[in-house]
Amino acid sequence: MAKYEIKDGVGIIPIPKVTEIVPYAFDGCSNLKSVYCHVADPTQINIERGVELGGHQATLYVPAAKGVVAAYKKKAVWKKFAAIKPMEE
Repeated sequence: MAKYEIKDGVGIIPIPKVTEIVPYAFDGCSNLKSVYCHVADPTQINIERGVELGGHQATLYVPAAKGVVAAYKKKAVWKKFAAIKPMEE
């Protein structure tokens, strides 16, 4: 199982194809501006408390495939981002 944890001090974070983001992974990431998540199906990522503090001012970029942005917007944990947008190819 691939897990992902973020450290403060970064403004842009790429999230590879993972299955879990540790609890409060974005907590305290005050410089966070953009997160690029390469997972097309948000239900495949175990994240229940990962977007608590740092994520609220950041934009989440997800794959541009049809329906992906809408799928992320449906899941409450991702709604804490300022915006959810498709990645440009």
